[in-house]
Amino acid sequence: MLYKNIDSKNGFTLIEIIASITLLSILLIIFIPVFPKIMKGSINTEHEMVAGNLLSSVVDDIQTEHQAKTTKFAKYINTPTNSKSCNTPKKAPQNVLPKEGNYQVDDETFTTKLTLCQEEREKELDLVRVHIEILSDDKKVLTNSYTYLIQEGGSNR
Repeated sequence: MLYKNIDSKNGFTLIEIIASITLLSILLIIFIPVFPKIMKGSINTEHEMVAGNLLSSVVDDIQTEHQAKTTKFAKYINTPTNSKSCNTPKKAPQNVLPKEGNYQVDDETFTTKLTLCQEEREKELDLVRVHIEILSDDKKVLTNSYTYLIQEGGSNR
Protein backbone atom coordinates (compact mmCIF):
# COMPACT_ATOMS: atom_id res chain seq x y z
CA MET A 1 0.00 0.00 0.00
CA LEU A 2 2.90 2.33 0.42
CA TYR A 3 3.72 2.36 -3.29
CA LYS A 4 1.48 2.91 -6.35
CA ASN A 5 1.06 0.75 -9.36
CA ILE A 6 3.24 2.23 -12.14
CA ASP A 7 1.33 0.47 -14.91
CA SER A 8 -1.77 2.66 -14.33
CA LYS A 9 -3.97 3.31 -17.42
CA ASN A 10 -5.27 6.67 -16.14
CA GLY A 11 -2.91 9.02 -18.09
CA PHE A 12 -2.72 10.26 -21.70
CA THR A 13 -0.44 8.62 -24.22
CA LEU A 14 2.12 10.60 -26.20
CA ILE A 15 0.12 10.07 -29.41
CA GLU A 16 -3.04 11.53 -27.81
CA ILE A 17 -1.15 14.60 -26.61
CA ILE A 18 0.46 15.17 -30.05
CA ALA A 19 -2.92 14.71 -31.78
CA SER A 20 -4.64 17.24 -29.49
CA ILE A 21 -1.81 19.79 -29.96
CA THR A 22 -2.06 19.31 -33.74
CA LEU A 23 -5.84 19.87 -33.72
CA LEU A 24 -5.50 22.98 -31.56
CA SER A 25 -2.79 24.31 -33.88
CA ILE A 26 -4.99 23.79 -36.95
CA LEU A 27 -7.90 25.58 -35.26
CA LEU A 28 -5.68 28.51 -34.27
CA ILE A 29 -4.29 28.80 -37.80
CA ILE A 30 -7.84 28.93 -39.17
CA PHE A 31 -9.18 31.48 -36.68
CA ILE A 32 -6.20 33.83 -36.18
CA PRO A 33 -6.90 35.80 -39.42
CA VAL A 34 -10.48 36.41 -38.22
CA PHE A 35 -9.49 38.37 -35.10
CA PRO A 36 -8.05 41.46 -36.91
CA LYS A 37 -11.22 41.65 -39.03
CA ILE A 38 -13.35 41.53 -35.89
CA MET A 39 -11.28 44.32 -34.33
CA LYS A 40 -11.49 46.47 -37.48
CA GLY A 41 -15.24 45.93 -37.63
CA SER A 42 -15.49 46.94 -33.99
CA ILE A 43 -13.53 50.16 -34.62
CA ASN A 44 -15.65 51.00 -37.69
CA THR A 45 -18.84 50.42 -35.71
CA GLU A 46 -17.55 52.64 -32.91
CA HIS A 47 -16.72 55.44 -35.40
CA GLU A 48 -20.18 55.18 -36.95
CA MET A 49 -21.82 55.30 -33.53
CA VAL A 50 -19.78 58.35 -32.50
CA ALA A 51 -20.57 60.04 -35.83
CA GLY A 52 -24.28 59.35 -35.38
CA ASN A 53 -24.21 60.95 -31.94
CA LEU A 54 -22.08 63.82 -33.24
CA LEU A 55 -24.61 64.51 -35.99
CA SER A 56 -27.18 65.79 -33.50
CA SER A 57 -24.53 68.06 -31.96
CA VAL A 58 -23.63 69.42 -35.41
CA VAL A 59 -27.30 70.11 -36.22
CA ASP A 60 -27.64 71.90 -32.89
CA ASP A 61 -24.50 73.97 -33.60
CA ILE A 62 -25.79 74.87 -37.06
CA GLN A 63 -29.19 75.92 -35.67
CA THR A 64 -27.51 77.98 -32.92
CA GLU A 65 -25.11 79.68 -35.35
CA HIS A 66 -27.94 80.40 -37.77
CA GLN A 67 -30.14 81.92 -35.06
CA ALA A 68 -27.28 84.18 -33.90
CA LYS A 69 -27.59 86.04 -37.25
CA THR A 70 -24.19 87.71 -36.79
CA THR A 71 -21.92 84.72 -37.33
CA LYS A 72 -20.12 83.96 -40.57
CA PHE A 73 -22.33 80.91 -41.05
CA ALA A 74 -25.57 82.86 -40.62
CA LYS A 75 -24.40 85.51 -43.09
CA TYR A 76 -23.36 82.79 -45.53
CA ILE A 77 -26.73 81.02 -45.31
CA ASN A 78 -28.66 84.27 -45.69
CA THR A 79 -26.85 85.24 -48.88
CA PRO A 80 -29.27 84.09 -51.60
CA THR A 81 -26.53 83.36 -54.16
CA ASN A 82 -24.97 80.73 -51.86
CA SER A 83 -27.96 78.40 -52.19
CA LYS A 84 -27.78 76.69 -55.55
CA SER A 85 -30.16 74.32 -57.28
CA CYS A 86 -30.14 70.84 -55.78
CA ASN A 87 -28.89 69.51 -59.14
CA THR A 88 -25.66 71.42 -58.51
CA PRO A 89 -25.49 71.96 -54.73
CA LYS A 90 -22.91 74.32 -53.26
CA LYS A 91 -20.47 73.12 -50.61
CA ALA A 92 -20.11 75.54 -47.71
CA PRO A 93 -16.48 76.57 -47.09
CA GLN A 94 -14.91 75.19 -43.89
CA ASN A 95 -14.13 78.65 -42.50
CA VAL A 96 -17.83 79.58 -42.18
CA LEU A 97 -18.87 76.35 -40.47
CA PRO A 98 -19.34 76.09 -36.72
CA LYS A 99 -16.03 75.01 -35.13
CA GLU A 100 -14.41 75.28 -38.60
CA GLY A 101 -16.11 71.99 -39.43
CA ASN A 102 -13.87 69.91 -37.11
CA TYR A 103 -15.02 68.04 -34.03
CA GLN A 104 -12.63 66.26 -31.68
CA VAL A 105 -13.93 63.15 -29.89
CA ASP A 106 -11.40 61.27 -27.76
CA ASP A 107 -8.34 61.04 -30.03
CA GLU A 108 -10.29 61.12 -33.29
CA THR A 109 -11.09 64.14 -35.44
CA PHE A 110 -14.34 64.15 -37.38
CA THR A 111 -14.95 66.63 -40.18
CA THR A 112 -18.32 68.02 -41.22
CA LYS A 113 -19.20 68.74 -44.81
CA LEU A 114 -22.23 70.91 -45.48
CA THR A 115 -23.90 71.29 -48.85
CA LEU A 116 -26.60 73.89 -49.45
CA CYS A 117 -29.33 73.87 -52.07
CA GLN A 118 -32.83 75.17 -52.81
CA GLU A 119 -35.55 73.90 -55.09
CA GLU A 120 -38.20 76.34 -56.35
CA ARG A 121 -40.72 75.39 -53.67
CA GLU A 122 -38.07 75.84 -50.96
CA LYS A 123 -37.23 79.30 -52.35
CA GLU A 124 -40.90 80.26 -52.11
CA LEU A 125 -40.85 79.23 -48.44
CA ASP A 126 -37.45 80.89 -47.77
CA LEU A 127 -35.93 77.56 -46.77
CA VAL A 128 -32.40 76.37 -47.41
CA ARG A 129 -31.82 72.61 -47.47
CA VAL A 130 -28.61 71.68 -45.69
CA HIS A 131 -27.05 68.26 -46.30
CA ILE A 132 -24.71 67.38 -43.42
CA GLU A 133 -22.06 64.68 -43.75
CA ILE A 134 -19.74 63.48 -40.98
CA LEU A 135 -16.41 62.23 -42.30
CA SER A 136 -13.66 60.24 -40.62
CA ASP A 137 -9.94 61.10 -40.74
CA ASP A 138 -9.60 59.15 -43.98
CA LYS A 139 -12.52 61.15 -45.52
CA LYS A 140 -14.92 58.20 -45.42
CA VAL A 141 -18.55 59.29 -44.95
CA LEU A 142 -19.73 57.82 -41.66
CA THR A 143 -23.24 59.31 -41.53
CA ASN A 144 -25.31 62.03 -43.14
CA SER A 145 -28.58 63.87 -42.67
CA TYR A 146 -30.62 66.79 -43.98
CA THR A 147 -32.07 69.78 -42.19
CA TYR A 148 -33.72 73.02 -43.24
CA LEU A 149 -32.83 76.56 -42.22
CA ILE A 150 -34.97 79.64 -42.73
CA GLN A 151 -33.30 82.13 -45.03
CA GLU A 152 -33.59 85.54 -43.40
CA GLY A 153 -34.31 88.38 -45.77
CA GLY A 154 -35.53 85.98 -48.44
CA SER A 155 -37.93 86.77 -51.25
CA ASN A 156 -41.06 86.44 -49.09
CA ARG A 157 -40.00 88.76 -46.26
